[in-house]
Amino acid sequence: MAINKHKDTTEDNASLTRKRGHLTVAASPLNTVKLDLAIIMVMAVIVIVLVFALIRDPLEQFIWLGTYGLVAMLWLMIRVRRVVQACQGQGERDADET
Repeated sequence: MAINKHKDTTEDNASLTRKRGHLTVAASPLNTVKLDLAIIMVMAVIVIVLVFALIRDPLEQFIWLGTYGLVAMLWLMIRVRRVVQACQGQGERDADET
């Protein structure tokens, strides 16, 4: 006789999570920003390797990598602001409807 010690929480969390294959991702409006961050991080590794392989001057390497970092930071800031503003606008519309 097998005893299941784990509580089945799939019904409790059904409205909060989605299952995709082996991963469970909590529904969040910031998931698109998380994806952007992951892409930026992968691209950063590629940029670092290319900069160190192609550019010999340390100051020029610093400028290239700093520029990439600043552009990535600005991109993420803009994306987060848009998502937050959209969520706030949707929250205000929902409050007006009730």
